[in-house]
Amino acid sequence: MKYKITTMLRSGIKDNAGTAVTNTLNRINFDTVTAVRIGKVFYIDTTDDINDMIKSIINPVMEDYTIEELT
Repeated sequence: MKYKITTMLRSGIKDNAGTAVTNTLNRINFDTVTAVRIGKVFYIDTTDDINDMIKSIINPVMEDYTIEELT
């Protein structure tokens, strides 16, 4: 099976990289940008249990994630 896993910092946790991108875009005259959040995407092809695998590569205290099965 192939999966797409998307991770994002949980709401309430400061996204320093997102803040830096927001500030940079504002400095180069993209004044309408008010917030950027940055996440990660993993594409995994496996026959193993994806839920156990995901718990090994994300930080469940700080990150939320979604799993999408690809065809």
